[in-house]
Amino acid sequence: MKKDSLKITAKDTFKDELSNACKGLVFISETDADVEPYLGSMSDEISKAAFLDELGLQPETTIDETPFDLFFDRLTLARDWHGSTERRRTEMFAKLKEVLEDNLDGLRVFRIGTIRIDIYVIGLDSEGRVTGIKTSAVET
Repeated sequence: MKKDSLKITAKDTFKDELSNACKGLVFISETDADVEPYLGSMSDEISKAAFLDELGLQPETTIDETPFDLFFDRLTLARDWHGSTERRRTEMFAKLKEVLEDNLDGLRVFRIGTIRIDIYVIGLDSEGRVTGIKTSAVET
C-alpha cells in the first residue's frame, strides 16, 4: 500500500466526526426520523433558491428558514422531567451542534414542505461544499 493512501485529511476527519455525531441520533416529532449526514455540491453561498435547485426542487416549493441556535435550543435544553434516554439525546444533539459550528461556515436551517417536512442544517465546509445534516418531521 502506498504511503500517500494512508494520509487522513481534515475533510475526512470532519466527515467521520459528523457521521459519528449522527450515529443513533433521532429527531422527535409526530414521527421519529434518523439524523443523517448531508454532503452536497460545491457552492459560493447558501441561499434558499440555490438549495432548492441543488435538491432538484421547483422554485415555488415551500422552504422556510429557522435560526440555527433556535433550532438547536429545544434539542439541547435539559429539562427536569428528562430521563436517561432524553438526557443522552440532549447530549448527542449538543455534540452535533458543536461539530457543525466548529467545521462549517454560514450555518442555515431549511425546512422544506408542509406537514411532512425535510429539515436540512447546512453550511459550507473548508472546501466550499454544502455540508451538514438532514432529517424529517411530521407536523399536523
